[in-house]
Amino acid sequence: MKYYFILITFCIPFVISSGIDACDTEHSGSDEYWYIPELSTFEIIIGSLILIFTTVSILPQIIKIIRRKTSEGLSPTYLFLMVCNQIFATTNSTILNFPFMESCSDIGLSKCLPPLLSYFQFVSLVIMGFIEYTLFLLFYQDKHSRVFKRVILYYIIIILFFVFAFIMVFISLTKIGICEPFTYYFAYVFGILSSVITFVEYLPQLWKTFSTKSGGSMSLSANTFQTIGFLVVLCFMFFSTEQHVTTILSSVVSLIQHSLLVIMQIKYDYIDFYLCNKRHKKIESPDISQNEETKRLIDSQN
Repeated sequence: MKYYFILITFCIPFVISSGIDACDTEHSGSDEYWYIPELSTFEIIIGSLILIFTTVSILPQIIKIIRRKTSEGLSPTYLFLMVCNQIFATTNSTILNFPFMESCSDIGLSKCLPPLLSYFQFVSLVIMGFIEYTLFLLFYQDKHSRVFKRVILYYIIIILFFVFAFIMVFISLTKIGICEPFTYYFAYVFGILSSVITFVEYLPQLWKTFSTKSGGSMSLSANTFQTIGFLVVLCFMFFSTEQHVTTILSSVVSLIQHSLLVIMQIKYDYIDFYLCNKRHKKIESPDISQNEETKRLIDSQN
């Protein structure tokens, strides 16, 4: 937990001192759309692949719920936090990427859409998250249990929260203005809250792995690929689409936590296992040599 608060403490001064690039009047005389990054063909391909894989990665779970017609095995609290996290992140990204959207009518779709690839990723996650939770609600087996009442309550909160976020974004962008401090501070707060929820989501798994000193049923290869995926997404958002620090903060938290999981899995399931076997062999080897020596003495006497 200490590393997370250090990260937040480091980011807050930077966030407070920075506004939205499109509102920087110092560059307004040179090029009206100087703040829009130009992506190479390779970067556009990478961004498109990230968007596709982000969407496809959630489809198996949705298809599984539909085919089995049951939501057994899924945690309503985890899904609730996941969707809330995605709403926080998408709200942040919508406001901070709005200047890119406004520029489309002037510079054309070919120039304004590539920088929005990261934004489309957030939107796709919200849509897929809503679909998954709705199916979870529809196919929940025991509709007379207390847990189901909690599932419905979570769903109502999600809907109300989404409506609230939508209204606030609309008011901030159309009535208050994108360059007003209220608008971008509102986006910053939602971005930071997204990272907080991300931290809370993974905390139980981190604690379970640490306390049991075992990776359990987790797949090291799957976690490794996910960690690499988070790194690629983070690099794309930071270097290519040049997202704000509060937008990429949740991805940074995810990368750190997945990296910790991979490190703990390697240590507990492989390194510690190897050292334990090595110690057992050392303990057993003197007994084996002693038995062999005793056997030789008996044979010589006979």
